[in-house]
Amino acid sequence: MENLTVAEPLLRVFQQTFNVPVVTLNDSPATLADWDSIGHLALLDAMRASFSVEFTSEEINAMETVGAIVNILKRKHCL
Repeated sequence: MENLTVAEPLLRVFQQTFNVPVVTLNDSPATLADWDSIGHLALLDAMRASFSVEFTSEEINAMETVGAIVNILKRKHCL
């Protein structure tokens, strides 16, 4: 449950970016219809703006689930 509380700011970014009411830590491009390559770019832009953060290509490639992104942002001390 701690990850979910910590992840709230990111979950809001996902909700706004993909216009969905609910996002879980297990969501991925397979479960969010608009999380395709263009959606991923929009998500990156939204996270950059919301968290004032930049990502390496390795980090971007590792963004396979919402939970994986939570872990990346936690390592960067953004969450």
